[in-house]
Amino acid sequence: MSLRLAFVVVLSTTVILLVSCQASPTPTPLATATTPRDTLPSFLQSPTRRSEEISAPILEDTFDIKPPPTETPTPTVTPTPVLGRVEKVATGRFATWYRYTHPKYGFAFYFPPDWKIASEDAHSVSLAAQATGYHLNIGFKAAGETEVSIQRTGVPAGDEVVRGRVRFLGQTLPRYVLVYQGEVIAVLYNRALEVRVDDRIFTLSLDCMTLDCDVGIPPEVQALADRIVESFEWVES
Repeated sequence: MSLRLAFVVVLSTTVILLVSCQASPTPTPLATATTPRDTLPSFLQSPTRRSEEISAPILEDTFDIKPPPTETPTPTVTPTPVLGRVEKVATGRFATWYRYTHPKYGFAFYFPPDWKIASEDAHSVSLAAQATGYHLNIGFKAAGETEVSIQRTGVPAGDEVVRGRVRFLGQTLPRYVLVYQGEVIAVLYNRALEVRVDDRIFTLSLDCMTLDCDVGIPPEVQALADRIVESFEWVES
């Protein structure tokens, strides 16, 4: 009887333990982080990781950048001025003299053998009495050449006095002399102002071109200058 009772007690205790184990829920383990400890969030990761994913663009065509071409300026060509022609006269009232002819402006004049062409350009010619500083200065241009100036820019100190007249290409010009301390230091034909004859314009003056002009222009030099002015004539241009 006692053995049966002990068996029943052991069996009851076993049943109670089994029921108790089935009723208790199994505890859920704590979730563990799946991110490894050595892996940082994306916003803290080194930019080199991102740059490794970006590849440089591939240029299919390459070319050189060249500077724009430099324009070469066209050189300004200055026309050669037309100068006069000088020849010796063999016969006539100007025999042994020289004749100056300007082919463009169509005039000519005569000058003595002891005078020479001192200077010349497109619109002027200067005759010098040799071994002296006296020059007969002649300017010329066409009436339409308004941009060309042949007018003298000044007159030395002295008094202007009219002394005679000369003939010039059919016109009568007053002959002014510039007197300084009693000496004639310049002869200004038409007061050295422009003289228009047909479609051409002239200026004429006899000047001392040196610093030693106190003695004045000798009368014989003045007479030769007058004769040169009166020798002007037209020629076919």
